[in-house]
Amino acid sequence: MDVTTTTRPPRHAHLADLPALAERDMLTLYAAHLDVPPLAPKAVRVEGGQCLQIDGVSLDEDLFVIPISHQGMMPDDANAHLARDVFSLSLVTSSRPGARAVLLFASSAALESARGMIGGLGRDSGITLDLVDLGQEWTERLVEAHRPAGRHRAVTEEAQTRRRPV
Repeated sequence: MDVTTTTRPPRHAHLADLPALAERDMLTLYAAHLDVPPLAPKAVRVEGGQCLQIDGVSLDEDLFVIPISHQGMMPDDANAHLARDVFSLSLVTSSRPGARAVLLFASSAALESARGMIGGLGRDSGITLDLVDLGQEWTERLVEAHRPAGRHRAVTEEAQTRRRPV
């Protein structure tokens, strides 16, 4: 199930805050699409007494969602985070028969690259991968927010020529 809608990012939000704000919007839109009450962050107790923080949990704890706002292919260094998210969702749903677990993506490329990594775990994780399209404006801002520090838009050859001292 792909959720498609158009929302707008906050105009004056700092780039570092955009992924978290996008993930909040992703949870809101996903819950509305499923026609369930809003999903909220919650520390969920698992067997053994430990608690795991899950980003989106339904009131009755039968739906657990972790949103991922990354745009484009997931970088290699994201595999550890993705594995942690899969492990967390697996733990919380193992003690709740019938509960649903979802990794929710804002980019089809990120979803497909995550599918490859999760498939590499060698077993069916029982976790659904789903997509929420936040719209073009969010996509552009998230690409900018996820750009590694120090990497800026490419400077054209013409612009470099104009900068050279004569």
